[in-house]
Amino acid sequence: MKSINQCNEKPLADAVRACLDKKDMTVQQAAGALNISSIHLSSLLNGARRFSGLSPDKQDRLSAFLSMRKSEMFVLCGLLSPEDLLPNTNAERVQQTLRHIQADPELRLLCLHDADIDNASDRVKLLLAVLYEKAITASMRPALTNEHEVTV
Repeated sequence: MKSINQCNEKPLADAVRACLDKKDMTVQQAAGALNISSIHLSSLLNGARRFSGLSPDKQDRLSAFLSMRKSEMFVLCGLLSPEDLLPNTNAERVQQTLRHIQADPELRLLCLHDADIDNASDRVKLLLAVLYEKAITASMRPALTNEHEVTV
């Protein structure tokens, strides 16, 4: 986990701006919805104040407003890395998942080449592996549910 002084909160500010655009809201409207002053929200967006300095209840309201977990907000502002959220992740498992991704014919159709994965940062590789595993698990759930259905 990084110290507050090492974090870059611009990606989180960008996410808030994108959410404002998506919801067609002004800073003043969003501040009202978050129950903070518009000056405080503007200061957060322009970098004069830190999101990491928000009280836990304000962090909760902001994460709800953004429709994301607080941990995802902390990843966006660099306080956490994706690795911090995965207790049992090891390099071999990530490499194995990346090999599965490289062998997946559906992803080949999307023009995901070996070089794209090989040249990616470790953080991007981990994120790609986690997303792939979640997608595979989610696609297997309906089959598992149907397999165990009991007909009367």
